[in-house]
Amino acid sequence: MYKGLDKFFKGTLFVFIDINIGIDILPDFIGFFLIASGCKHLYDEYKYENMKQASSIFILLGVLSFLLMFTIMIPGFKYINILSLIYSLLLILGYTFFYESIDIDRNYLSMGRIAIVSQLVMSVVSIFHQYLFSSTYQTVMIFLTIVTFIIIIIWLFNIRKLRNQYDNY
Repeated sequence: MYKGLDKFFKGTLFVFIDINIGIDILPDFIGFFLIASGCKHLYDEYKYENMKQASSIFILLGVLSFLLMFTIMIPGFKYINILSLIYSLLLILGYTFFYESIDIDRNYLSMGRIAIVSQLVMSVVSIFHQYLFSSTYQTVMIFLTIVTFIIIIIWLFNIRKLRNQYDNY
């Protein structure tokens, strides 16, 4: 289990840490492919059916993430908001399948859902930002970003702790 959780942990770092110096040093699509590989490893080892589905969703997210990198270069591309919303919905679905398989004590499931729902709300708010007042929009986005960041950090430490539990096996 350690190897699968290790790939999942490293992939999640790629997805949630954005270091940009003109190009993204830790591209999300690589993270999603690592997460998919970790899920596949866990499926092969333990035959959790939801892991197989999570792996497929994370592969799809990797491809979508790769394509989203290039939509910025297409002048007049009008569907970025819709693609971002689909991206967020797939994230929720993929992580939910993962959590339902791995979370025996139901410790990580609720925290992960809170983080992902916060991210979904941020996506929806960003789509409709033209209808909000500027200061309201900025306040909501700052609040959601801080909440999501704190929850993701706590969640990453919990996944790392779970991974380290299986280090001895």
